[in-house]
Amino acid sequence: MNTSPSKQKYYVICVDDDADFLASLTDPLRRALDRLGADIRCDCEFVDSADSAVALCRQIAAQGEECALIITDQRMPDTSGLELLEQLREIFPHAARVLLTGYAGLDSARLAINKRLLHRYISKPISDLTEFSTSIVGLVNEFHLQRLTRRQQQDLQQQVVLLQQANDRVTRLKLAAEQVAYFTQGLGTLDLQEILYLTVNNVPRLFGAVHAMLVEVDDQGKLRLLRRLGHSCCDSLPCAQVLPELLVDLFEPNRPCLIRQLPADTDAGLHDQRALQVIIPIDTSPCRSESSFTQAAPSGSESVRASGLVRPTLLCLCCPREDNQPQQTEEIEYKAALVRDIIKTNLTHAAVYAESQRLSRYDSMTGLLVRRVFEDRLVQACQESDRYGRPLSMIMMDLDNFKEVNDTYGHLSGDFVLEEVGQLIRKNLRSCDIAARYGGDEFTALLPGTSAHGAQKLAERFRRKITQHVFAYEHLKITVSIGIATYDPQIDQSALSLVHRADEAMYQAKSTGGDSISWTQTSRPQLQDQHVAGV
Repeated sequence: MNTSPSKQKYYVICVDDDADFLASLTDPLRRALDRLGADIRCDCEFVDSADSAVALCRQIAAQGEECALIITDQRMPDTSGLELLEQLREIFPHAARVLLTGYAGLDSARLAINKRLLHRYISKPISDLTEFSTSIVGLVNEFHLQRLTRRQQQDLQQQVVLLQQANDRVTRLKLAAEQVAYFTQGLGTLDLQEILYLTVNNVPRLFGAVHAMLVEVDDQGKLRLLRRLGHSCCDSLPCAQVLPELLVDLFEPNRPCLIRQLPADTDAGLHDQRALQVIIPIDTSPCRSESSFTQAAPSGSESVRASGLVRPTLLCLCCPREDNQPQQTEEIEYKAALVRDIIKTNLTHAAVYAESQRLSRYDSMTGLLVRRVFEDRLVQACQESDRYGRPLSMIMMDLDNFKEVNDTYGHLSGDFVLEEVGQLIRKNLRSCDIAARYGGDEFTALLPGTSAHGAQKLAERFRRKITQHVFAYEHLKITVSIGIATYDPQIDQSALSLVHRADEAMYQAKSTGGDSISWTQTSRPQLQDQHVAGV
């Protein structure tokens, strides 16, 4: 027979203990099967006993192939044809079955009908081979069409199941998304600390978590607890040896979280101790620009509040484990991905807001307050001095011959000088002092609770630190003129009056040649040296 690889292969089995009869069917059967459809191929197998037929069918089934048609004689030495067909139906339930006999009686017909064992009942000997061949071809074609129909029905049923599963999944994930939206609605705040608080107190409820921790990985690879809800269960966290590899996996873009089965002896606060640990990476990179500025500011100066989030940060949750583990895992990962993105977005907004607040309050070059904010603080300080009778002093500083630095070395060098002067001022302030860049190369410091004597000592420290400092750019050295004024309610009718007097004292110091300190008469300190003069 001519066949092609695309043809569907079936077997046709003929069983009879009469070898001559089997021989007489060989050619007619094969010629008949050659007339099958172009997509069908049939191999004929002839066996002389029921046992051989059963063994052959089992072998064909074991190979994953199918039998389309079984033809058997009714009367055989070891069993009847109907009994054989009943056995073979268990192996190939959909195969067409034909019984050949010349001795069948009413009982055989009744058995065949009641048990639906037959598709054809043909008398033996076969008188019309043409009609027999036509019947055989029809049965094989019918089997093939039924098989295709069953396959289509199975495929359709699978599609229905898949669609139902997909619909159930969409429903579950929609519900999960709604839960995420509900529990994270408060995260829209621009307050970074409130975002962290809500992250630890609201987000765990999404996962049914009993306990939660927000931890940071320090430079030594150890975990530092930032915030927690409930029991800490730090012992269940990954150890330092596996943390680097774990962090690489966690902060992959497509990895929403890590789900770990907690050991049975872990004290997770769950009565049955069937707990999962969910570790969600929190991308805190939006906060780093804010922190980079804050780290440069000394503890003794007013600066924007550090976020504290500049290292890998993890939200660790202890959740009950459900029996439907794969479904629970998908929902956890989906929620974790949403939560991770929402927190990152809100941290970004908070960081942008904090940066805008910082830029509106702090000079980007020196890190000191801008003039507008300083004058607001000056008004408050004067009011507090009036209310509580505390001394208040102010110093005004101007770099000597700074224009020559710009003219000689360029404005870039001047910018570097201003930046380093800002650092020197911040490093030498107390925590209560308030410093600002007042103008181009003018700086001022407000000293609450400080008398003229204390102001003179601090001014001399500033003068000495700046004068002795070797600036990194071009190894420059520069001097400074400083004016001192102490607040006097009898003289200073406004806060700007104190600024004016300190400014006058500063210009008096410059008029003496610079590199000196001057003060108004009401601010004259008892302690003086060769760099101190009065107005």
